[in-house]
Parts: sequence; C-alpha cells; structure tokens
Amino acid sequence: EQPVDSLTASLSELANNIPSLSKRSTLTSSEIANPYHVGYYNQIRQRTVDLMGAQYSLDPAAVKTFIETYGVDLWLVDVNAFKPDYIERSSWIRQIEPLATESIQTLRSGQKPVVERMMRECDVFRKQGRIVLDAQCILLELELIEKGSHIAAGGSRNDFPPEAGNKN
Repeated sequence: EQPVDSLTASLSELANNIPSLSKRSTLTSSEIANPYHVGYYNQIRQRTVDLMGAQYSLDPAAVKTFIETYGVDLWLVDVNAFKPDYIERSSWIRQIEPLATESIQTLRSGQKPVVERMMRECDVFRKQGRIVLDAQCILLELELIEKGSHIAAGGSRNDFPPEAGNKN
C-alpha cells in the first residue's frame, strides 16, 4: 500500500490503469497524452520526453535529476522495456523522436541504461512481467555509486564506468 500522494513514473501501458485502479497519480501515460488542449498536451509531452530520457539514460545524474524534479516515488517498468523491440512496438513511445531512435541504438549497442541496472537492487514488487522500483532506493544507489561503494548482493555498481563514480 502506497501513500495516496505517491507518484509513479512509467512508459508501460499499465500506467493507464494506475489512477483509476489504485487512486494514485502517474506522471504521464499514453491515455492522457492526447493533444486535445495544446497547453496541457505540451506539459504531458515534456513529462514523457523527460521520463523516456531518464529511463534510457546511461548518465546517473540524468536519472537523479528526473526523480528529484518530478518527485517520483515509484518507477513501473515492463520486464521487456530494455529490449529494442519494446520501443519499436509502442506507437506512443515511438512518437518521442529523436529519443526513441537514440534509445533503440543504445540498447542495440549492448549498453545498459541506469534504470535497468537498478532493477535488482531497487525492486519492491514483481508480477506478470512488471517491476516496480523504489525511486528513493535508486537515489540512494546512485549516491553510493557516486561515492564508489559496492553493493553487497550482486555488485552491479561495477556495471557503471569510472566516470559515473565507480572507483574500481
């Protein structure tokens, strides 16, 4: 059970159901991203661009800034979200250019975005191909990466290059 004022960030189609089923807010979703009103749509589109940029970013600072800027509490990720065809099959996500193409290229190159590398350490719930990540855990992990610390279980901070703060 999450607080009533919790905010979930997600590119998953499941995000469309969060407000009605859980009475909790989502940052954006494909269902609310309809351009009926230009001012409203521009705000939702910017949130979507920022979310996509953070979700597929290789830069820990970009993920941290995103979470802090929007006050994200939870991050809902489909287990296939870090496969190129996930982006290619989503008509909503594909609209976010040039980020969609850049994200596909990043994934095809074998590089792992920061959020993908946080999935083991920060998951709070897994079910039916979906993973919910705790945004505060991500911030803590990024802080530890910045300080060059190690994760006791799994050592995935070693996945980060030295310029991301890993001193190993």
